[in-house]
Amino acid sequence: MQFSVDSIFLGLVILNRFIILPSEPIIASGLRNGEIKILNSDSFSHLYAYREHLATVLCIEYLPDKYLASGDANGTIIIWNLLNQTKHTKLIHNGSVRSLILINDTTFATAASNSIKLWSIESFNNTLTIENAHSSNIIGLKYFFNNLFSISSDGILKSWENFVLKFQIYTQCIVSSFDIDSNGNIACGCKNGYIKIYSTDSNSLYLQDSFYFQYSFFICLERFLFKHDDLSSLRFLVDGFLVSGGMDGSLNIWNYKKRSILSYYCGHAAIVTTLEYIGNNIFISGAIGGSIKIWNMSNRTLIKAYSAGSGVSFLKLIDRKLLSSLNKNL
Repeated sequence: MQFSVDSIFLGLVILNRFIILPSEPIIASGLRNGEIKILNSDSFSHLYAYREHLATVLCIEYLPDKYLASGDANGTIIIWNLLNQTKHTKLIHNGSVRSLILINDTTFATAASNSIKLWSIESFNNTLTIENAHSSNIIGLKYFFNNLFSISSDGILKSWENFVLKFQIYTQCIVSSFDIDSNGNIACGCKNGYIKIYSTDSNSLYLQDSFYFQYSFFICLERFLFKHDDLSSLRFLVDGFLVSGGMDGSLNIWNYKKRSILSYYCGHAAIVTTLEYIGNNIFISGAIGGSIKIWNMSNRTLIKAYSAGSGVSFLKLIDRKLLSSLNKNL
């Protein structure tokens, strides 16, 4: 039996596709050494790594239907082809690319320094630039029902409709992290330890609640004695709950509707830099010391710990449902 070069190549691509796109979702981790390590979200074992960035990888996003995009502290955005694990192209957004999000099937957005850029997923050309979108560094972007939300470290939260500024509010704190849930609630994590929850409507944002964690001596002795109140990261979990990470490595799960803490973990020995919810009451945390930990919020236990070999700056779940369109071409 004879095989053509094309058929052999196709077979390798199909084989790689099964390797790259396993039956379970995958977790992409951005590291301080410029690596992106891909983990199996079921076994949490290492699958493979991308190594092209020369600075800390600060953000990662899936782009339909076969790309992974990553941004780093030098302003480099790399587009990866998930089918063959190669670099597809490189883009530049001057400054540290602190946020990279999918807008729709044709567009993604990045934030670096105080500007926002929109990019075409088909051509990877820059289609719109909003210069001086904020007066200080933008730390995050979120998109919800045709509205883009951006927040800067000075606490200014802005809403953009069709990428035109609609309104802005001042959160009255230095913001370290923010997230938005499926109901449009926005959580802002402040460096002074406060968490502020806002609800959205068509014309404004309303402060629902603001709360602050007081440490308990009986929960974690070393964190009580050497406590550091600053909040470094947060993430919405199931409806009504969120998890926050501290500069001291602690983790808190909040029932924010009741303004109470469900559980407290002495999670990491260093700053919790990133959090991600992967479903089924399981979340993952990453720390500047290089550890990735998987937690079950239902029984409040550590499922597994993984050493990334470098400081962890970003964690992203890539659900196989988002990638299912690739399998239609098999």
